Amino acid sequence: MPRNHPPRQPQGPTLSPDQARIQLERCLKRANELLQEQPLTEQRFEVWRMNAWEVLKAGFGEEHGHLHTFMGQRRISLGGESEHYLEAERRKRLKRKIDFLEALIEDLTTVDAQTESSGPDFFGDLDIDIRRVSQQLFKDGHFADSISAGFKELNNQVKQGYEERRGIELDGADLMRKAFSPNNPVFVFADQSSETGANIQQGFMELFAGSMIGIRNPHAHENLSLDSDGAKHFLYLASLLMKKFKTVR
Repeated sequence: MPRNHPPRQPQGPTLSPDQARIQLERCLKRANELLQEQPLTEQRFEVWRMNAWEVLKAGFGEEHGHLHTFMGQRRISLGGESEHYLEAERRKRLKRKIDFLEALIEDLTTVDAQTESSGPDFFGDLDIDIRRVSQQLFKDGHFADSISAGFKELNNQVKQGYEERRGIELDGADLMRKAFSPNNPVFVFADQSSETGANIQQGFMELFAGSMIGIRNPHAHENLSLDSDGAKHFLYLASLLMKKFKTVR
């Protein structure tokens, strides 16, 4: 007998609230541009409508009521209507969807503001220079760029310090291995005369070098978890390494 497969579970949200808000703002901008087009064709309206629906699905999940509200009841054409009449009706539908998106974005913005005011801003825990280069990118939803900016800043500060001490310009993992090597390190984290101190120096050297290879380097972020929660942990690592470096610079 054929197997009865379990029913497919509805997919939940795949965008963070920040990402959903940013994507919806783009949809709203495009809708207002469409409203100015002469003529507003059914094809262009439908392409926009389905793109916006996909964003809502990713932002709220497949079964959320926002999807049904946005789509509304399907209009049944009785035939015989003039194109002028159909376009006017199309504009009314587009305006209703614009009003809906505006209200939804305002609601998301209010929720974000309440969340920020009711809980600690995690950026307050981070090193000031990591915060300076990464915070706005993160808040704009550019998580990969915020991580990249943080580790680039870490690289730049170690690079500057190494050049001041040795007069040589290095970069990336090679820089980190030379700057923090247990063998004649430029920046010393622990007493090298003991096994424990040598292990600490070795461990931090590998952390610094590994972060350049696996996180900072171009295209490395393609294999990272880049939602807001995952990005926070990468930024905490960048902050930890930056603060550690500043204790020995």
